[in-house]
Amino acid sequence: MRTVRLAVVFFVCAVLFGCGRGGSGSPPQAQNALRTVTDMLGRRVTLPQKVERAVVLLSDAAKIIYSLGAWKSVAGVSRYCYQEKTLCRLIPDIKKLPSPGSCFDLNIEKLLALSPDVVIVWASASGRSHLLLKQITERGVPVIVLRCSALRDVYRAVELLGEVFGRRRRAAEIVRQMKRVVGVVRERLKGVERKPKVIWLWTQPTRVTGGAGLTNEIIALAGGVNPAAKFAAPYATVSLEQIIAWNPDAIVIWESARYDRRKILEDSRWRSIAAVKRGMVRKSRSTGLWCPEIVLKLLDIAVWLHPDVFKGVDIGKIERDFLRSIYGSAAGGD
Repeated sequence: MRTVRLAVVFFVCAVLFGCGRGGSGSPPQAQNALRTVTDMLGRRVTLPQKVERAVVLLSDAAKIIYSLGAWKSVAGVSRYCYQEKTLCRLIPDIKKLPSPGSCFDLNIEKLLALSPDVVIVWASASGRSHLLLKQITERGVPVIVLRCSALRDVYRAVELLGEVFGRRRRAAEIVRQMKRVVGVVRERLKGVERKPKVIWLWTQPTRVTGGAGLTNEIIALAGGVNPAAKFAAPYATVSLEQIIAWNPDAIVIWESARYDRRKILEDSRWRSIAAVKRGMVRKSRSTGLWCPEIVLKLLDIAVWLHPDVFKGVDIGKIERDFLRSIYGSAAGGD
């Protein structure tokens, strides 16, 4: 009889309090456990233990999340993700995911309708991101802000999103693969004495990369010298006369610029420039800046500037191996 009573008591405890580990019987406080993550603005952000509905308002962040193996947790994306080549190749049905707009034209009602656990945005130099951040957080939605002005920041962005989505080990592997490609570039350029002058053009041919920011670092890592580095800012608007005076040996054009190399090569005002005379004008590789593929942009420019020191190196294999390590068999090729 005593045995029967003990069995009944145990059964009641199991029903009311959930005996055993895991399962739906876990205490409510365990199911709804929260944690704190520090974003790239140094903000302490409280998140659910498991993020299941993320809205990603930055296509480069979307690529990082895919590479982490956390794409199932994405509930909405920036409208710019619909045109991003790598994402469209990796996720052919990406347009089926709803979009509340972008960091530039967010529809807050559409965003809230997606019931996000977290929203991922970027920190712009214009200050627009602060208004966006205020707009979202006032509705009680956690926001993770990414800010990248150097290659180390891209590594940190991968690690941060690995933390957000519970994929720290995978994030560490991605960073390792990125550093491996950078290591190839560093090793090959070791001892190179002649460093060509390189300018990086943006929305307009007279808007150039200054001495701060990621693209200035890429020029240096690729074995070039940026004559516009005297400007202590990511960008500077200069006169064509200034560019002619610099007489760059190579000109890189932002991949999303609405003009191409022909505009530079066929413009008589640019003909005296060494880069134009040699045909050393090109658009940068379409990889984005704040994602793992940034190292392929670096490799591409380094090989272009210093083809001799990369002789005998199977660049195609390096790229294929890297893309496969980051995105898996879905990576394909350009």
